[in-house]
Amino acid sequence: MITGLREIRAYCGRKTLAGFPVEQKASIHKLAGIFRATLATDGLDLNLSQLLTRTLTAAPAELSTQVESLQTACRTGQVELAALFMGEKRDDDSGLRFPLYNLAYRALVEVGRSWDKWEPHAHFIASTSPDFVYRSIVQRIAAGRATPVELKQAGNLAEFLPLIEGGEGKDFFRKYSLRSLSVFSPERLSAGIKNALWQYFLDGVTDLELRLPLLHWDFPLATAVDVLLKAARETESAAGRYLKRNFKTRFIFNVYRGEFYGKKEAAGPGPEAAVAELIRLRTSRGREGDGIFGVDLATPAIFSNPDDVAVAPYEEVFGLAQKAGMLRTAHLGQGWELGVGEMAELNSLSLAAQKLFLNRVGHASILDPAYIGWASSPSAFSERREQVFGEFRQRGIMIETCPATNSLQYDPTILRFTLHPFNSWINEGLADLVALAVDDPWIIPVTLSHIVAKLLISNPEELTFATVKQAASFRGWPYP
Repeated sequence: MITGLREIRAYCGRKTLAGFPVEQKASIHKLAGIFRATLATDGLDLNLSQLLTRTLTAAPAELSTQVESLQTACRTGQVELAALFMGEKRDDDSGLRFPLYNLAYRALVEVGRSWDKWEPHAHFIASTSPDFVYRSIVQRIAAGRATPVELKQAGNLAEFLPLIEGGEGKDFFRKYSLRSLSVFSPERLSAGIKNALWQYFLDGVTDLELRLPLLHWDFPLATAVDVLLKAARETESAAGRYLKRNFKTRFIFNVYRGEFYGKKEAAGPGPEAAVAELIRLRTSRGREGDGIFGVDLATPAIFSNPDDVAVAPYEEVFGLAQKAGMLRTAHLGQGWELGVGEMAELNSLSLAAQKLFLNRVGHASILDPAYIGWASSPSAFSERREQVFGEFRQRGIMIETCPATNSLQYDPTILRFTLHPFNSWINEGLADLVALAVDDPWIIPVTLSHIVAKLLISNPEELTFATVKQAASFRGWPYP
């Protein structure tokens, strides 16, 4: 049976940096220590260029070359973020080589990892490791729940290329569907949650909000909730002992109607009944019930529909969540209607935020000031954009921005963080409305610490460590 999954095994082989020389690991840790010491002495209001300049006087000779090369690359705009992230092929047996400035970059990642961070927008299925997906699929076949042929019809992983390698995302939902097949029992759900949580906890994410489907479970919702809460409690306890930090996990449930992710909504109770059940479970589980945290909406139907037709089916669901004091968030304004319906997408963002009583909005890339120049009517778009930001401020709505996945909108082959609106939003004085997030690590397997480092590199003269740390830090609860 495993032979039938040869392609999946090949795809799921974990890409690691296990071949990274020991002496270079030591250099990374040493350089990260120098970075942290400089920031502790001079304050987090330094930008990256200032940090590198001051580090040059403190770094040993063998490390100063690494610092100076990153400084030069930043100054000349020659930092290739895709190379920093992916590594580069070389001819010898190790298979990887690293740019000269990669040691300094990885030291920045270590600095980010040392911070207690908040992850407000991460999807569970997308956060499980390739190894977990492979093992689960093998078990599914062994249990007689599927065959390699059926899995191939659902979407064989080997048929897809990650977006960063030039794919256009046409098989996005089939790939997601196949990963979803890896969670087919309470036992695999528990194992998957623990697998995902450890990856975030090891990166220094102390406050994690993980998103899961509300329907489509092969077992009762109450069973799923109890498995989630128990797995989170056990993993938080183990990680606390091992990492000497306090961890908290909260679960957000996706609600949607109709066809999405390549499948139709399951028969039986719709999202209203399911959310009502969530609220009952939240109350009956005592303190652990706080982990049943909120609801999220991710459906193309409302991305660019500026009227009540697309929003109305979800008003009751989100109204229930509001009365129960649960978080309300939605994927909106992702900039998919460029040149055709950007104003409609902007209006749908405003309408949904109002009608669904939202606390937060995922992505909101349509609010990028660059869209003003791309819009069919720049002046009207700019005016409406300012109105939407005013509404967000008035209602206290925060943007969950996902630089890694959002950057693919600008160039599907290169992670151009320099083009991401985060820098513009900070310059507009919107730091209090923006929170950094990972989103879907299986598309671009970065961590929040990688995003911290990449953002600092993307704007080395202006963006300060304090600003980035604030965007990656927990903002508290409850929301209004």
